[in-house]
Amino acid sequence: MKNSSIIIFTAFFLGCVGPSEADHGLVKNMPAIINTTSAFSFILRGDNYSSENSIELSFNLQEGKNLASSLIVTESKGNDTTLIRLEDEDGGENSSVGTFNSGLREITTVLKLPVVWLIAVVVLAAYSAYWGTYRFTSYSTDIFSLSVVAAGAISIGKMWMSPPSALLAGFISDKIGIAKSVAILFVVLIFSFIVFAFMPGIPSLLPVMIVNVAIASLAVFALRGIYFALLEEGGIPMIITGTATGFISMIGFTPDVFMPLIGGVLLDNLPSVEGYRIFFLIVAGICGLGLMAALMIYRIVINRDTRH
Repeated sequence: MKNSSIIIFTAFFLGCVGPSEADHGLVKNMPAIINTTSAFSFILRGDNYSSENSIELSFNLQEGKNLASSLIVTESKGNDTTLIRLEDEDGGENSSVGTFNSGLREITTVLKLPVVWLIAVVVLAAYSAYWGTYRFTSYSTDIFSLSVVAAGAISIGKMWMSPPSALLAGFISDKIGIAKSVAILFVVLIFSFIVFAFMPGIPSLLPVMIVNVAIASLAVFALRGIYFALLEEGGIPMIITGTATGFISMIGFTPDVFMPLIGGVLLDNLPSVEGYRIFFLIVAGICGLGLMAALMIYRIVINRDTRH
């Protein structure tokens, strides 16, 4: 049980309401108080009344439940004053919020939500694509024989795509929906990485390669700017948003573990052209998984909106 007290200071310097009438069932200037484990009510019809009361609440707030309060004042005068302050005397130490058992229940609830797993796949795919962009620098030197300085300029240039792409993605997703925007961005990434996989390293295609770098970078940074917004659109309850975000991040950021390993093994053991081709096709395939997850989330959102 949450130990709380309510301090009520009320001053009616002028007649707030008329004298109590018999049909109200209340004595003049005497509050009617209901203080139970499920409800608290303080009702007063006062005339030239002033008092200060501290009442220990009997609330037994269940886990997962919220406390709602309201104050209704009728026929008040301009110089009437009412102050109500709710205090937690034990500093929340006896609260059910944040207990170990409560945390386990939140984790169990999160794991039972299909949309959480789908969002985790979306983040994993988007983050794999982000790791795919790390190979653009070495790709431009190994396949297109660019100098290290030119390749570095391309690498730095793609990072400048981050702020405008995230902002633009947020604006567009507000118009057409998060899941639909994510799906479109994955389609762009799939085609972009396929182009990288099969593009011959001839000088005449260098402008195409640079444009493709820009397109892929825009799509990746746009995804990273909006994919966690799927939590709200997917209907994740606010009370478990933190747990859901942590679980999604645990799954979604695993490309930090395997993507550098995949790239290193392929490029160390295969000729450059073949190694980059397989690597970019793997990235495109992972983006395909992200596309399927985004479409499934979109279907969940559409079905939910249709029911409502």
